[in-house]
Amino acid sequence: MTELASANVDPEVVQGRAVHLATGVVAPFAAVGRRMLRGFGIASGIGLAVGILTHAPLLGACTGLALSLGAAAAAWWPFHDAGLRAAVELYYDHDCHERAEWKADTGTPMPRGIKAVERWLAAHPSGPGRASLLLPMGRIAEADQAIAAIVPKSPEEAFSVDILRQTRTLLLGGMPDLAPLEERWRSLPDARERRHRRECLALLEAQVAIAAHESPLPVLATARREIGEVYWSMRTPWLLAKWFLIAVVLVATTTAVSFALVG
Repeated sequence: MTELASANVDPEVVQGRAVHLATGVVAPFAAVGRRMLRGFGIASGIGLAVGILTHAPLLGACTGLALSLGAAAAAWWPFHDAGLRAAVELYYDHDCHERAEWKADTGTPMPRGIKAVERWLAAHPSGPGRASLLLPMGRIAEADQAIAAIVPKSPEEAFSVDILRQTRTLLLGGMPDLAPLEERWRSLPDARERRHRRECLALLEAQVAIAAHESPLPVLATARREIGEVYWSMRTPWLLAKWFLIAVVLVATTTAVSFALVG
């Protein structure tokens, strides 16, 4: 690891690769969300216009809600695919667990984005979790030191350290060997942590698929089937219900605006 760390690594190249891989994993279902929000926005705008032009805010609200239902149906049609549903559930379940674990370990919200990560690293020069942030920032020598300093207290923590090492390989442009991790995860003793570590491995596998110009969805869907369960709030029906609440809020807002302008 130290030999590679001494090589001429361009942090911006590593950052760019990290962003490309991370966004590539979420892109298939992020596109669904963008179409949905765009449709909701257009539907609400039309509803507002109808309410103002007809001087009938309730008619505008009904129009906006009906169009929002149509937009939702069109945007959510891809969720008929079981593989996409499974991938979405695994991704959001992992994200929820990861943010909760980060908060418990560091006492801070997980930073998002390059600027937020830079601020967190500057404010926590020796905090836990630094290695996982230093790697995508391209600060490989510091990440190597942080990884080397980790003393795993459980098989699950040792598994996570190995994921960091394989992530390092991927971000430096190599192809990690994940076969040993794929064999080990089932033997992790803690059931809850075993599920989470499998999710972490799946996210890395998905990034490997992106690097190989393949779809990440089959990888995530397979892992979702293997872990068996996810939190109830991360299941697709509840996720869709939460997203649809956005439409209701938009329609309610435009209705209130209609009443104010007409009234």
